[in-house]
Amino acid sequence: MMKRCSSGPNPAVLGIDFGGTKVALRVDVGGTAVAHDRILIKSAESALQVVDGTIAVARRMLDGCGDAAAAVGITTPGIVHDDRIELAPNVDGWSDISLRQRVVDGLGNPLVFVLATTSRPRLWPRRRPEPSSA
Repeated sequence: MMKRCSSGPNPAVLGIDFGGTKVALRVDVGGTAVAHDRILIKSAESALQVVDGTIAVARRMLDGCGDAAAAVGITTPGIVHDDRIELAPNVDGWSDISLRQRVVDGLGNPLVFVLATTSRPRLWPRRRPEPSSA
């Protein structure tokens, strides 16, 4: 992990890359990387253990950044659905969890962006944006 951050007027953005054998995390503030970490996935770990462990590391990384990250970007192998991920066989139970909801609940983020390597990106805002007054 690098240094802790003080976000000031720029919100922190968290990136998480779930792979078959590791999870990479990075926090950017104002376009500059301020923290990063890497977690090895043990063969006996379940999907819930991997995601919950990742959330714990992400929370520690974001400690010095004020509020929760403004957004979280996630990449994962497989096909992402609202309630599961298909075709991601490397982590037992990956198809049984809602990755997006677990991260939203664990980090308290209003916006989670999930990109699967075998599908198109999807956005899930927690609340609807305010209408513009244009």
